[in-house]
Amino acid sequence: MVPGWMKDSGSMNGGSLQSKYVPACKNSSSTTAFYLLSALQVLRTFSKPYKVSQNEPQNNNPTYPTCTMSPAVEALIGAALRTLLNINGLSTVRVIWLRDLQHNWDDAGEYPVALMEGTGNSFAGVAFHCYAGAVSNQDSFHNSFPAKEIYFSECAGTIGSDWWSDIKVPLLVSLAVVSEHVLSSGTWIMFGLGVSNITRNPSVPHLLRSKRWASNVEQGLRWNIAADANGNPKLPGTNSCGGAGCHPLVTVNGDGSYTLDQECDIVSFLYIPDKI
Repeated sequence: MVPGWMKDSGSMNGGSLQSKYVPACKNSSSTTAFYLLSALQVLRTFSKPYKVSQNEPQNNNPTYPTCTMSPAVEALIGAALRTLLNINGLSTVRVIWLRDLQHNWDDAGEYPVALMEGTGNSFAGVAFHCYAGAVSNQDSFHNSFPAKEIYFSECAGTIGSDWWSDIKVPLLVSLAVVSEHVLSSGTWIMFGLGVSNITRNPSVPHLLRSKRWASNVEQGLRWNIAADANGNPKLPGTNSCGGAGCHPLVTVNGDGSYTLDQECDIVSFLYIPDKI
């Protein structure tokens, strides 16, 4: 996320990147690219090998930190950042583009495709959120750029959803009784936190390893780890959560007790250690 002084809003919340901070061409640099390089150099002290250039680049929400960028702008920044990484001894760092909150899977064949067409060599892959569309939409991106990595980086369940309906597909996957019908658009939890992790295991049937092309979910995030029954608390003044689509892994009850929700069950059920 770029700082507020780089945006036309003058604030961390909302706005777009000012044109003076956009590289003039793919072979030039910019303050934005240097800023991202500096951030990455700090992250490298924690052994983090990835860099996301901009979270949710079509989300302009004035109540919390967001920043809009067109595919053309992000392509220029990605190219400048890739050059800076290479000349500063960070050529092994992979730059991942993060898909937008407002058009997630349902826009998989448009914005990310336009970005890769603009400067595909600068990005190792893309990361999606689950808030719109179906995981099957990732096929359109993969078909255009089969060598690019696909990651799953944010999702939240729905308050009041049925435990068994949410949990049964991961259970079927574990038993390797998977059909094309099971791998349908409704099973977002399984794909987001399940199959894409299972694909790291070469013993899993080919259908699972190839179906939705996800690289892994080691960098995956849940929107809420813990919250109350209404999806709160949230930062004052924001509209980012506090509703039906903010189901946490753990629900903290009013009396201080807590409940492990189905998202927690799925994460623990499908977790595969690096070394078995």
